[in-house]
Amino acid sequence: WTLFGSSCLAQVYQARVRSSAFVSPADQRREGLLTRGLRRRMESGGGLTLQQAVQRIDNNSPRVNSDPNPSNALNITAQIDQPLLRNFGSEATLAEVRLAANADRDAVQQLKATLVQQVGDTESAYWERVRAHGGVKIARRLLERGQETRDTLRKRQKSAEDVRASQLSDAVATVEARRADVIRAASSVRQASDKLKQLMNDTNAPVISEVVLVPTDAPVAEALTFTLADIVTTALAERAEVQRAILAISDSAIRQQLADNARLPLLDMRLQVQVSELDGNIDSAYGRLIDTNYVNYLVGLNYEQPIGNRGAEAAYRGRMIENMQAQLTYREVVQRI
Repeated sequence: WTLFGSSCLAQVYQARVRSSAFVSPADQRREGLLTRGLRRRMESGGGLTLQQAVQRIDNNSPRVNSDPNPSNALNITAQIDQPLLRNFGSEATLAEVRLAANADRDAVQQLKATLVQQVGDTESAYWERVRAHGGVKIARRLLERGQETRDTLRKRQKSAEDVRASQLSDAVATVEARRADVIRAASSVRQASDKLKQLMNDTNAPVISEVVLVPTDAPVAEALTFTLADIVTTALAERAEVQRAILAISDSAIRQQLADNARLPLLDMRLQVQVSELDGNIDSAYGRLIDTNYVNYLVGLNYEQPIGNRGAEAAYRGRMIENMQAQLTYREVVQRI
C-alpha cells in the first residue's frame, strides 16, 4: 500500500460575464482542498485507489447568497484501473520479481562455483606442497648417497689406487649437482608453502611471514570405482555452469513473454464509485455520509494502438533471438561438461 495526500489553498477574485443586473460582477471566493488516500498495485496489473477529498469554499462574491456558506464538500472515492490487454496479468506485473529471484539464485550458483574453485585450488596447492616436501627428502637422500660414494672413491684412490681420476671427478660433479637439486627443492617447498598460505588467507600464517607450512596428511592410494553414467548425471545436476545456463534461459523466456505482451493494444478500464455530501459543518457532512443519496458511478475505457507497431515487434524478435542464444549456450555447456 502507498499512502498519498495533497493540500491546496486558493484565493479567487476575477471578473464575471453578467447576463442580468442581479448577477455578481465578480467571482470572489476562498477555497481549500485536502486529499488523502491509499493506493495499491494489484497482481492483475491494475491499481486500487481509496481516496477522501474535503473541499471548503467560502464565497464572498457580491450579490450572491450561497447556502451553506462556507460550504464543506466531502467526497469518498473507490477506483479500480485495470489493463485488459497490454500489461494484464501476473506474468507482466511479477516479471521483475521473477527476474530478481533468478538473479538471487544465479548469485548463489556463482558463489558455489567460486567456492568449488577455491577448494580445488587449495587442495591442489596442498598436494603440491606434499610433493615438494617429498622431493626435498629424495634430493637430500640422493645427496647423502652421492657424498658417501665420493668419499669411498677418495679412500680407495689413496689406498688401493684402483680408482681413476675421471671416476672421482664424476662423483664430485654428481654431488654438486645433487646439492643444487636440494637447493632448488627447498625453494620449491617455500614457493608451494607461500601459494598455499595465499589461498588459505589465514591471519596466523600470512604470506609475508617466514612460516613454512608442513603437511600432515599423506596421499592414500586407494582404487576409486565409478561409472560414466553416474559422473555425467552428477555433473549435469550439480555443476554451477549448468544451473546458471538454465537460469539464463528462464530470464530470456520471461523477457520474451514481456515483449510479447507489449505487442498488444493498450486497453484500460476504469471503474469508479464516489459518495459525496455537502454541509456547512464538516462533522455533519461525515455524519450524513452513510445515508447519503449522492452516489456517482463511472465506467471508462481507454484504447491505444501504435500504427505498424514496429518498435514492439522488433523488441519481440530480439527477445526471441536472445532466448535461442540462451538455449544454445546451455547446449554448449552440457557438451563441454
